[in-house]
Amino acid sequence: MAHEHLQRGGDDPVRRHRAAGKRTARCLVVTVSDTRTLENDESGATASERLRSAGHEVVRREIIPDERDTIATVVRRAIADGGIDAVVFPVDPHFDRLVGAR
Repeated sequence: MAHEHLQRGGDDPVRRHRAAGKRTARCLVVTVSDTRTLENDESGATASERLRSAGHEVVRREIIPDERDTIATVVRRAIADGGIDAVVFPVDPHFDRLVGAR
């Protein structure tokens, strides 16, 4: 059997990896919108709250215009930033209703 060592209680590489891995991600939450502000951005606030509840750190939130080059620049900047582990793009809480209305 391919994983006999796991059944015999041997060394489990997945368990070892998880034990040594990061438990907290440093996140950048980016809302893409031409109309939202930090004060009325429900999806960004909800995503940030859920990330924090899960034990992650929200390093910052940004609202950027719905422009391909701007989005690409933000992602590239986040990748280059050693202080960001994940970029989160929340979905509008009303998205399902908007798509269903087509």
